[in-house]
Amino acid sequence: QLLSDVGLKLSAEEFNDQDFTKYHLFSVSDEKILRRLIVPGPVLLRGPRGSGKSAYMRQAHKILEQSSATVVSSYISLRYFPLITAKAEDYLSILVPYVSRHIAASFEAYGLQTDDLAGASTVDEFNAAVVSLCLRHERRLVILFDDVAHIGREVSLAGFFDFFRTISSSLVSCKASIYPGVTKFGSRFDLYSDATIVEAQRDERTADFSKFFSDLLAIRYPDLLARCETKLGMVIPILLGRAVLGNVRAFTAFCDYLQEIDGRIT
Repeated sequence: QLLSDVGLKLSAEEFNDQDFTKYHLFSVSDEKILRRLIVPGPVLLRGPRGSGKSAYMRQAHKILEQSSATVVSSYISLRYFPLITAKAEDYLSILVPYVSRHIAASFEAYGLQTDDLAGASTVDEFNAAVVSLCLRHERRLVILFDDVAHIGREVSLAGFFDFFRTISSSLVSCKASIYPGVTKFGSRFDLYSDATIVEAQRDERTADFSKFFSDLLAIRYPDLLARCETKLGMVIPILLGRAVLGNVRAFTAFCDYLQEIDGRIT
């Protein structure tokens, strides 16, 4: 089944769990990024739109769910979180309960009680409750905050990153996806000492760059290669991958455009 058969989807969040597994793949280079999202410690996954940040986040969450009996993973998309126009400190009263509900649901999915989180409304209460929860169940918590920029279009993200820094500990590993150059962290968050920066952008100099786009083309648009001139067959994946600077979202949009062209691709 072609990707276009189920409608063009440019974001990893638009895929249900079954289709996400079917239409996404990860290279050896990607595995290095995934490891950084799984191990302890705060991480900021940085990359432009379409670089695969949400895909990395969802895959890391999936790996943790399936492979570890000592970790609880909570994937929290902030894409549909209400845009905040108030001061940063005012929206923490909305953010804290929102995050609490997601973490409670993650622990309960493992069959673990979450009474500790009931009623937590401030950052300090939340932090104490989460630490207590982790200690009681002898679990490490990984929180994957995706699409953080969506809550900071009109105000600085200083409040969020103060929250991020405060709750990060040996028991709670916070990860967040950010855009390069435009994210405002505030004066209390030091970008290079309060988190590790991991770049999501794919590099055409890596050995598996061509294979990644070749495999992706075979999964999402398998008939495109058959419609290409013979001499294009071997180079079209890397040609398209380079043309979009390694951006998977642009690659998908480009292939969808080619899919609509009648006849041979020359």
